[in-house]
Amino acid sequence: TITETEVFKLLTTLKTSKATGHDRISAKLLKDSADVITETLTQIFNKSVLLGKFPDDMKVAIISPIYKTGSKTETTNYRSLSVLSVVAKIFEKMISQLSNYLETNGVIVKQH
Repeated sequence: TITETEVFKLLTTLKTSKATGHDRISAKLLKDSADVITETLTQIFNKSVLLGKFPDDMKVAIISPIYKTGSKTETTNYRSLSVLSVVAKIFEKMISQLSNYLETNGVIVKQH
């Protein structure tokens, strides 16, 4: 189970200089409203874990080509930069923490 304390901690430690995803919800907005949205966000995350579903909206990324070096006309001289929703990143961190906890305590076997 994901707790409100864990979600609140992540919300209040967000770096506010990061780019927003397609939903245009900024890290600053989430951080500033942490005390108001923590309970609801925690419920959404736990429901997602319980159902084994991740909302389609949170799977969308803005992908931009970033020039590396060489000829700008060669596609191989670019790398992609994917910007996810801040809420999706928070959920990803929560799942990672939950997975690490379950592995550490022998509830699940570590996958390679």
